[in-house]
Amino acid sequence: MIKSIMDGAMAIVFTAAYGIGVMASALFILVYQGFFTLAGGVIAPVLGEGGINELAAVGGMLLLMIAFNLLDIRRTKAGNFLPAMIVAPLLAIASPSVTRLLSAVGF
Repeated sequence: MIKSIMDGAMAIVFTAAYGIGVMASALFILVYQGFFTLAGGVIAPVLGEGGINELAAVGGMLLLMIAFNLLDIRRTKAGNFLPAMIVAPLLAIASPSVTRLLSAVGF
């Protein structure tokens, strides 16, 4: 919600600077962000709290990588880590089953 408000405020500023074409792009941003908001609401019950936490942690690390690239602190290929957005929540979902399996075997 906060990001949407920030994007809307910046769209108004950019419209003043660059013209009405920026406001036309607001429709596409609304569709794009709306899709991910609705998709997040659908997958949240499937992932559970652990999966959501892992997804947020991976997203935070990706943002740090992008920030380090922008600030020329360290060059990393953040795109190579995008599969972690799928793998980390899946591992969080599978973790209780693997733990039970390993404890049944004696580990």
